[in-house]
Amino acid sequence: MLAGKWQGFTTMSPSRLIVMVALSLVLFYNGALWHALNNHVPFDSVKSAIFYASFAGFLTAFIALLLTPVSFKYLLKPALILLLLCSASAAYFMNSYGVAIDSVMVQNVFETNVGEVSALISLRLLAYLFLLGILPAVLVWRIPVTYPLFARGLLNKLLALVLSLLAVVVTVAPFYSTYAPLFRKSSTLTHFINPTNYIYAVSKYVQQRLVI
Repeated sequence: MLAGKWQGFTTMSPSRLIVMVALSLVLFYNGALWHALNNHVPFDSVKSAIFYASFAGFLTAFIALLLTPVSFKYLLKPALILLLLCSASAAYFMNSYGVAIDSVMVQNVFETNVGEVSALISLRLLAYLFLLGILPAVLVWRIPVTYPLFARGLLNKLLALVLSLLAVVVTVAPFYSTYAPLFRKSSTLTHFINPTNYIYAVSKYVQQRLVI
């Protein structure tokens, strides 16, 4: 009976699970991003604190927007688990070495040999993979998700896309004068946004290889 109640309380929709994962990525996997952002917008006033809250909301909504298209049964959880494991690795390298992730770095990763990979393995890396990768992945796998029927599911996905897009606009609009120069003059800042940085870099690398 208790197990049934516990399961009832934790059952969630695909959209809710996506928002939960997106928020976790923003808060726990983007230390390097927040540090880089502080170099451009110092966290030293009430106004800056509100901007940081806006930035967190913007990132959460944007990541949810990107993840919504994979919120199908049998696809959602494997996609989220892979995302968490890759994001844990990305967080380790950005936090430990202060490096941004771009297509050049991704190319270096794909061209790294076994000896170079073994030299990078450390207890700190294993801790990142365990705490930010394996544990959240297990949690995602065990959370019961209720998937609606196909037509209702498509409608829910469309609604989630619209709400995510609306949330992006609402969070950015009040601080547009801060966002605009931030992304225009500090394009390297986007290379610290985990997970969009390595997703874009990998896709760009694959495109380049296909052209070659």
